[in-house]
Amino acid sequence: MISADMPRSFIFFALMSFFSLQLYAQNIEQQLRQLKKQTDVITSETPDFEKYAANEKLLQLLNEIFNSEKYFDFPFDSLKKLSVQISPDKKFKLITWGIAKENGEFDYFGYILHNPKEDYPKYFIPMTDKTAEFISPSTEVTDHKKWFGAIYYKIIFTHYQGKKVYTLLGWKGNNSLTTKKIIEVMTFRSNGTPVFGKFMFKKNKEKNYRMIFEYSSRTTMLLRFDNQMIHEITKPAKTIKQKYTSKNKKANKALRANKKIPAKIKTTKADMIVFDRLTPVDPRTSKYAADLEGQYQFYVPETNIFDGFIFENGKWVFVRDVDARNPKPKHNKKFREPQL
Repeated sequence: MISADMPRSFIFFALMSFFSLQLYAQNIEQQLRQLKKQTDVITSETPDFEKYAANEKLLQLLNEIFNSEKYFDFPFDSLKKLSVQISPDKKFKLITWGIAKENGEFDYFGYILHNPKEDYPKYFIPMTDKTAEFISPSTEVTDHKKWFGAIYYKIIFTHYQGKKVYTLLGWKGNNSLTTKKIIEVMTFRSNGTPVFGKFMFKKNKEKNYRMIFEYSSRTTMLLRFDNQMIHEITKPAKTIKQKYTSKNKKANKALRANKKIPAKIKTTKADMIVFDRLTPVDPRTSKYAADLEGQYQFYVPETNIFDGFIFENGKWVFVRDVDARNPKPKHNKKFREPQL
């Protein structure tokens, strides 16, 4: 309430602040409407040229917002057709989206928005999808100019020996036959530019800088970060065979049944990346088919069989046979694969 005793300068300042806030809110609403209009076209069943025209307008609108004073606080997450993820330590935001082309292939677009408190030379960094240029995607280390495009839906923050690492879970529509899920590792240089790919995955003798799962586009694959159970066999089951001795024969005793000793299992719970185990299946018989190995259009999840990665000593260590039946925490929202 404004009192008559207040100085005129204070009243003028209060009124100006009020109108400035109103104008700011109206401007945000207008920008959101424009952004939504373009994303609706991008995700609709329209010809490619219309999608790319809308995408150019979207990029222009985003760049205008990124160059504004309060870009980091802009409510991007209210746009349902953009994936907007904020890092757990609030250092940056990831905005990603994709275009499904008429030939069944995909293009991906994205930005990294640094929190202005980080004081980097450039606060927003565009990521350029160069999927076609990757020769060995699992082992290449790149930057934002050569990005293995994906729509990210989870950022996992880890640190080891003072080094911060961000592990990203992503969806990557590939073509009309297969889809991919990605576990990407991202770190930052001192100037704030990203580095994608890092040797952090310990799985048998494989040396992977990112994990790529490819499977039939007719199915879906679980890939999430969760608190789950691990059942570790510390002592395998065994059977002690009973011997029939001469003493038993003289006493006319029957041979006793073999003694079965069950396995000793250690059960622990841990935060981990959990995923379906994929296997090639013959579509005619719905059974495993060894001759289809490497033909990923026939790969589907095995029923209720999950594996995982646990973060230990700076590495994501592979674990077989994870119990993924545990209820998910309420804060862990289910990821819905984009309908592009």
